[in-house]
Amino acid sequence: MHTLPTTTVDIQRGLMSDKVFDRVLEELRVHKNLIKVIVLYHGGEPLLNRNFHKMVSEIRASDDFFFIKTVSNGMVLTKKLRGNDWQSD
Repeated sequence: MHTLPTTTVDIQRGLMSDKVFDRVLEELRVHKNLIKVIVLYHGGEPLLNRNFHKMVSEIRASDDFFFIKTVSNGMVLTKKLRGNDWQSD
């Protein structure tokens, strides 16, 4: 793990665990009336997480009104990944 200084806060970098994602998903459900945009990145390449598509699918299944935002350089995209429904409606 590397430490990334973000303003005055140090955070550890790495992939989000299933346990943390499940907690985030539950909080999204509880507070869905207050949330409009979900950002799935903070430095690094989000598509390196093998669960990325599953995470997007679970967020979309929990509420169709969330706008999911991410940034990728696209280097790890394969034909299989490009075929998944990751596009906005």
